[in-house]
Amino acid sequence: MATKLAIFAATAFAMALGMSAARAADIVTIDPDRDGDASNSIEVAAFDWLPDNALADEAVPLSAGLEFDLFAQAALGSFVDANGDAILGTGLGSDYEITFELGFKEVVTSLTALGGDASAVATFAEAGDQSASFFTIYWDDNAATFSDPQTGEGYNEGTILLTGFITDSGSVFLVTDGTPDELLDQSADGDQQAGLLTVEGTGSATVEVDVDEASIDTLFFLDLITALLVDLEFNLAVPFEQVDPTGPATATDGVVGHFPEIDLAAGNGAAGASCGTPAAPDCDFLFQQDASNSFQAQQVPEPGTLALFGLGMLGIALFAGLGRRERAA
Repeated sequence: MATKLAIFAATAFAMALGMSAARAADIVTIDPDRDGDASNSIEVAAFDWLPDNALADEAVPLSAGLEFDLFAQAALGSFVDANGDAILGTGLGSDYEITFELGFKEVVTSLTALGGDASAVATFAEAGDQSASFFTIYWDDNAATFSDPQTGEGYNEGTILLTGFITDSGSVFLVTDGTPDELLDQSADGDQQAGLLTVEGTGSATVEVDVDEASIDTLFFLDLITALLVDLEFNLAVPFEQVDPTGPATATDGVVGHFPEIDLAAGNGAAGASCGTPAAPDCDFLFQQDASNSFQAQQVPEPGTLALFGLGMLGIALFAGLGRRERAA
């Protein structure tokens, strides 16, 4: 009898945990057009954002220990399913647009010169104070206010799908040529930045976002989500080859509202005589980022799961009680 109870308890408990773990996987059910019709819902494993702009505010000249604000924005390119394939036919980019804005404080953890061409490698982490950090995703069905990378307009329009704050980050950037002798804007429609030159480099970054539960839009996110983590991965590069820079010659709203302050004579990524005001001569660094994100969702267990979990606990309790009686005998 004790053996049977032990098997029953272990099996029920394992099934309960297994169902709970399955519901906590990085798959979320969404209604992309937010029309309240659940038959249009899709299962999403990730968001694949379009290449866009990022701005390291007053990060030049770079030095170990320097703290600065990093801002980024982008429009969503596609929803991605569990197989890594784009989910088509949702109306994304035509009937509605989804965008994000991001801002947090970074610190330079190391800076190493590599020699030729003034090359260097720098590593970064989140700074200690993230009280002003933010990550916001917007849904907008007004085509007149869709985002524009050249001007920086349209990234904070429409309905908020979620907001959160940064809990972890890390990045590395390799300056392959520290001499600003390449056009900043090398995108397909030609140079829009009046010949502004830049250093060259490439890198990657990861950012973790803890979502404010109260901010989750339940018309969009259909699961019973009580907590959501957003894991962002970025590919970083300069010059711009896949999208137009929100640069000095075209910016109106800038990158998350921050106008790029770049010394036009010295070039992007170079420390010029002055940027901005005499009281704040540090320059900004503008670069292209290409982001994707996955989700980690903690969801409310359904009644059946709770009942099964309770049954497992009951079996364990019965087994424990029987064991005590047998030992007492």
